[in-house]
Amino acid sequence: MTDLIDTVQELEIDDAYIELFDLNLVWYNGSTSVTQTIHLIDGLEDGEYNLVMPYFNGSTNVWAEYLACPIALEGVSIDSSGAMARPTLSIANVVSLARNISDYPIASSNTAADGETNFSGGGGYDSEEDTLLNSLGITSNEQILGSKVTYRKTLRKNTYVKLESNSNAVYYAYTDRETQQNGIATTDPVPSPKEFPVGKYILDRVAAENNLLVQFELSSPFDVEGLQIPNRYVIGKFCSWEYRGALNDDNTVKDTTKSGCTWSGGGYTVDGASTTARAADDVCAKTIQACKLRFHGGASTASSIPLPFGGFPGSRKFK
Repeated sequence: MTDLIDTVQELEIDDAYIELFDLNLVWYNGSTSVTQTIHLIDGLEDGEYNLVMPYFNGSTNVWAEYLACPIALEGVSIDSSGAMARPTLSIANVVSLARNISDYPIASSNTAADGETNFSGGGGYDSEEDTLLNSLGITSNEQILGSKVTYRKTLRKNTYVKLESNSNAVYYAYTDRETQQNGIATTDPVPSPKEFPVGKYILDRVAAENNLLVQFELSSPFDVEGLQIPNRYVIGKFCSWEYRGALNDDNTVKDTTKSGCTWSGGGYTVDGASTTARAADDVCAKTIQACKLRFHGGASTASSIPLPFGGFPGSRKFK
């Protein structure tokens, strides 16, 4: 970061300004939630290789290869007052192009005038982005709304290229791509990226779309319509968790972010009587006494087991 600051403070910057986009796509393939991160760079292919940058995947730095694609971010601004800016992300409408190319009646063994193989319904596309989206099952732009976009900016000298050396991949700084000096092997630690502060956005809606271009309106992760902070209401007497809501059908814990109730034992009626005959009779009264009945074995029994009670008993008024 210090190197970048020193560079941009010079009178002339003898280097190219690079914009990178990390798209963490989230969509549903049928009833299954699917996530996939793709990396795009604005522009055309740079010779025989794509640019590579270190990318933090949530736990460690890894190498990310950026595919060249017409993409641009506009409307980014920071204001101290008023509504938050909602930039627009314009990107080649790969979904529409792929759909149109798939109807082009050329066999997969034939090539078009540009020398590239046309898609014939068998899986070959004219670009890497087409192939990637097709393999992921993404057929419409609305499918990926809600996905996250990370906007990265750096200078070209801080990027890398991947070259094959004796059948092994070696990464070189962009300025060393010709001399092939100071290479980084795949077994070496991935360095931290040298870049300007990143921006993070969410694909909020499709603002415009045609056969060549699609524009997404972006929102800030903090600009969520209808969200209240804090997101949970403070209720003293009753629990807000869904009864047994954190369990799968086989009584294993699946998710405690939406429901903190992990009770997997026998059932009780709303008045506290034991019942195992009918699942419909298993009703929680949503009180702390009902929670103790299940997890402590009795409403007045002391135990060191923490209760997953979703209410706030300390907020109740006491006389």
